[in-house]
Amino acid sequence: MDAVAGTSGGSLVGALYLDGVMGIDELIGLAAKTTWRNIFTPTVPRMGLISSEGIHRFIKGHLRARNIGELKKPFAAVCADLVTGEKVVLTSGNLARAVQASCSLPVIFTPTLVAGRYLIDGGYVNQIPVLAAREEFGSGLVVAVDVNYRAKGNNTRPTGLIKLAMHLTQMVARRNAEQELPHADVVISVDIEGIQLHDIQKHEELVKRGRAAARKKVGEIREKFEALG
Repeated sequence: MDAVAGTSGGSLVGALYLDGVMGIDELIGLAAKTTWRNIFTPTVPRMGLISSEGIHRFIKGHLRARNIGELKKPFAAVCADLVTGEKVVLTSGNLARAVQASCSLPVIFTPTLVAGRYLIDGGYVNQIPVLAAREEFGSGLVVAVDVNYRAKGNNTRPTGLIKLAMHLTQMVARRNAEQELPHADVVISVDIEGIQLHDIQKHEELVKRGRAAARKKVGEIREKFEALG
């Protein structure tokens, strides 16, 4: 792996992985003990129900690197500009802030101010950052991970403002993901049918499905990597 580009939760996992403090087992262990309470900081409802500063504290508390440039390999966190709707790819600067911005689901979390711009969750513009990886890193082989695969099977009527916001985010993310996936060399599709975006307590099932999806693609990844010479 030469570089990582991540959107929303993908930026969080990518940053933790490249930081090198945690291995795969440690990352799974962190997921097992993480709840919404770890990042929940209520705020006066102006630009979000929950302050995104909780995300910042959480990620900062688990990272060794303070800036993106300190990571072992190139990293990009994909966000969206709340005002213009433009895609913003952060490849330098404060690492925890970049992840915070990429994970700042609008309505739920307050936007993150970075370099004078209010940034929100990148899923609104670029859920699977295949083109961002190619544009920023010139990647020869791009392996995309689609964690929205079969999400249509979860289309039950959302109840409550937070669940509604997550449902809308997932709808938008599915749509823009379809535009990016054809540009990937290999796509690992993680079946999330029956699991909602807010169901972080179902981490064991998600890890199980993720491993199964990755194993199916190991041979294809190896063949394409060898073809690069």
